[in-house]
Amino acid sequence: ELPQSATVPYTSVVTTVVSNATLNAAHFGLRDDDVWPRSILVSERGRALEGITTLTIYNMDRGIIKTFSSDTLGEEQRNAIFGEHHVLEYVQVWGGGDNGKYGGATPNFGGGRHSESLPYLLYDGAKHWSREGGAGRGDSHGGPALYYSNAIESAVAAIEISAIGAKSTAKLVARRLGLIRPQRDSAAHDEL
Repeated sequence: ELPQSATVPYTSVVTTVVSNATLNAAHFGLRDDDVWPRSILVSERGRALEGITTLTIYNMDRGIIKTFSSDTLGEEQRNAIFGEHHVLEYVQVWGGGDNGKYGGATPNFGGGRHSESLPYLLYDGAKHWSREGGAGRGDSHGGPALYYSNAIESAVAAIEISAIGAKSTAKLVARRLGLIRPQRDSAAHDEL
């Protein structure tokens, strides 16, 4: 049986790009004189209200805005977010319109609820190939090992997670080989 993390459903992501947008500051909880952030990340509750997950301002003067959403934004939604005079430039549905039934753009982890993390160390050969007085007694040096560099991916979804997982795995291998040791001081790091 596959672990829960291997059977996570996928969700579609819709990219929408508009120009000539006039963002309503009050709509996003800002004052008219506030400086707009370049990106707005929307909470689970906000996503239910707005229909978007991310809004990125590329050029405020020309009103070029990109959003990500779970569904295609209707004209009424776009008017509420971008103003009535916006121009729809581009829409792309990633993962199809089947809401992930037949694949999707990103795993749907449901905000991390009920997710089961996989271990980084999948196989510890030291337990099976121990030497007398060596690896079989808790010594993590020696013997083959198999690491899963994307174990953390079952908790979050981002391309950067692969880099973080690879770095973590490299540190585990380096520790196993005795090249680095864990530091007790939080200011010191065992960088490679």
